[in-house]
Amino acid sequence: MINEFHFIRPLWLLALLAIPLIGWLLWRIKHSNFQWQGLIEDEMLAHLIVGKNEKHSLWPIVLLCSAWLLAVLALAGPSWQQLPQPQFANQKPLIILVDLSPSMLVEDIKPSRLVKMRFKLIDLIKARKQGLTALVVYGGDAHVLTPLSDDSKTLLSLVPTLSPNIMPIAGSRTEEGIELAISLIKDQGYKSADVVLFTDGVTVQAQQSVSALLENSNIRLSIIGVGTTAGAPIPLGSEGFAKDQNGNIVLAKLPRTLLQRLAETNHGRYHDLSLSNQDIADVLSLNENATDTYQELAALSSEMDQWEDAGQWLVLLILPFFLLSFRRGWLLQLFAVSMLIVPFIHPKPAQALGWEDLWQSSDQQGSQAFVKQDYSKAADKFSDDNWRGAAQYKAGDFAGAAKSYATLNNAGGYYNQGNALAKQGELAQAIKAYNKALLLEPELADAQTNKVLVENLLKKQKEQQSKDRRDGSELCPA
Repeated sequence: MINEFHFIRPLWLLALLAIPLIGWLLWRIKHSNFQWQGLIEDEMLAHLIVGKNEKHSLWPIVLLCSAWLLAVLALAGPSWQQLPQPQFANQKPLIILVDLSPSMLVEDIKPSRLVKMRFKLIDLIKARKQGLTALVVYGGDAHVLTPLSDDSKTLLSLVPTLSPNIMPIAGSRTEEGIELAISLIKDQGYKSADVVLFTDGVTVQAQQSVSALLENSNIRLSIIGVGTTAGAPIPLGSEGFAKDQNGNIVLAKLPRTLLQRLAETNHGRYHDLSLSNQDIADVLSLNENATDTYQELAALSSEMDQWEDAGQWLVLLILPFFLLSFRRGWLLQLFAVSMLIVPFIHPKPAQALGWEDLWQSSDQQGSQAFVKQDYSKAADKFSDDNWRGAAQYKAGDFAGAAKSYATLNNAGGYYNQGNALAKQGELAQAIKAYNKALLLEPELADAQTNKVLVENLLKKQKEQQSKDRRDGSELCPA
């Protein structure tokens, strides 16, 4: 901690040079009888000055200079720890769709399909480092357990409660689960997303309905198959096992071929649930490293370190000085000295101050405007380049955002600059910005992901331009 101590605004420390001048001026004011010398005869002055023989104390001057010292240190911004600040990253909506039909209690994989699926769900949620995730379950009907959010802790806490017993209606209506997932995506304003379905089977009729629902949409369906092709009986508690109309015990088998076809039809991938995490890694790679045209560069708040300003705590140490300053003359003396000193320490052109400026800094006003989604006003108010860039990005001023982020000269700044340039269509420049970010922080996965995406878009753009030129050269002259 001590090794990381520094001042965020060290130039304010130059104001410490004013302390000797402040002390001298206060001393002269306190011994103000010199102002009358030369105007009144010395013999008469001796009888006019009150308290001439009193001993003058230096404590008021020492205390006021100490208050000045603390104020300057507070303005310089002492800091020794970091705090999270906003950074832009890709939105990656993912819907986890879980089959809670009675067949999930089958024990063809030990201890049961349900238990193994729960473990796999936990692995998937932990492996998902960034993006928005929702959890939808279905049996005879479908329900949203969590909407799209980045709250992985809530998701993890819900997984152990998943069971066919929580479903009000028994069954396996996959189409209702898909329909609810699509509604959830559209209601939250997303044009594209990925759905990962955990199931041990989908009927032929449900397969047709699912494909019809996903047709002409930007929603991709991947499937994790739970169970074995050999299958096992479906336990019904004290009633034994499920039986068909003829009284024969039903074996719940995993229809691997049908599920593979369903995933491929809807541009996703299929995997059997495995002991390793290769299945979820392969499925998540589609969502995290997508290069298809509907994957957008979008903004999502994540975390990026910035130094915390601890100067506010020094202000508390100044308060006792102000309590003592109510003795007659102290405040007036300090005000007089401040009016003399401040213009020399911090010369600035005259500025029109509004009512808000009296109570809030420009960054505080910008933060309020940002929360109210008035991003244009926020961009005008922010003095911090990182926040200004965030507001400009939100406001659609991608050129301004790129310039603001370029001034940061750190990995996060170049990464966000690349996002802003990509939004402008400056793909080649965006790739250069991502390269700068990766040079400073090689493990910045988001920069690598976006770089691959933009490189593919640039490649497609060049191929299209080349094709257009060939088509134009084949046209017959008029």
